[in-house]
Order: sequence, then structure tokens, then C-alpha cells
Amino acid sequence: MLQTQQDNWNYYGEYIRSWYPDLLELLRLAGIAIESAAKRLRYDEFPEDTARGDFISEAFADPFLDYMRNELNQAISQRLFLAAMFIARKMLETIVIRLFEVVFPKLVNKQYSPTNHELWYDKKHNTFRGLDTLLNVLRERAGSFSRGSRPRR
Repeated sequence: MLQTQQDNWNYYGEYIRSWYPDLLELLRLAGIAIESAAKRLRYDEFPEDTARGDFISEAFADPFLDYMRNELNQAISQRLFLAAMFIARKMLETIVIRLFEVVFPKLVNKQYSPTNHELWYDKKHNTFRGLDTLLNVLRERAGSFSRGSRPRR
């Protein structure tokens, strides 16, 4: 097993000496106070009155996305933040898939396009691609979203 103590940097090329100040800054931004004398972290939760209304108030006009929107709003109102995180990720994944279905449709001129379909759907496993794969494909195909032009198919 490789050890970063001797190298003074991690797998991503970030130097260890910068971790501590970066960590302190991230903790500060998250509202976490460091109590040095007690050697503990303190997180003061937001007051209840700051969470007014729905987190996502507008409907999507898509039954699945609207269902997830309701679930997300309920999770946040009940302070189930871990559940809200997973629901939000699934919503983002679904929105990206919907984007692929429009920009890279599986039917082009009423003909099946395996090239387009395989960008967002894994036929071998009969499932949609994961969010990380979808985002990588979006990054690679960014030119297909140029302003004022039709998507390349």
C-alpha cells in the first residue's frame, strides 16, 4: 500500500500541507465551529423558521420527476437530509436522461439509432447509465449543445 506521508501529496496531486487550511475553510462555510480546547466540532442547526415553503416549488410536468419532487420536499421538511440527498441525485440523473432522450433520441427519422441510444442506455444490462457516466458523455458531447444550432445526430 502506498503511503502519502513520504510523497507529501495524495493520489490527485494535492499537497497534504494544504489539506488542513482547506478543511478548516470548508468546515467554516458549512457552519461548523471548531472547539480547539475541547477537541470537538460543533454544528448549530438552522432555526426552524428558515425552512419555509417547498425546496422545489415548481412542477416538472413529468409524473416521475413530480413524484420525486414531492418526496424531496417531504424529506427536507422532515429534516431527513440524507434521504433528500439521494432523492436529489436521482432527480438530477433523471433530468439528464430526459435531456439525452431529446438531444440524442433513440429514433432519428423513425429509424432506430443505436449510437444515440447507447449514449444513455446500457442495452447489455437493460438499464439507464449511471449519473457519472452520463455526465462524462455530456462533457464529451458538449459541442452538440451549441447555441442556435440543431443537435448533431
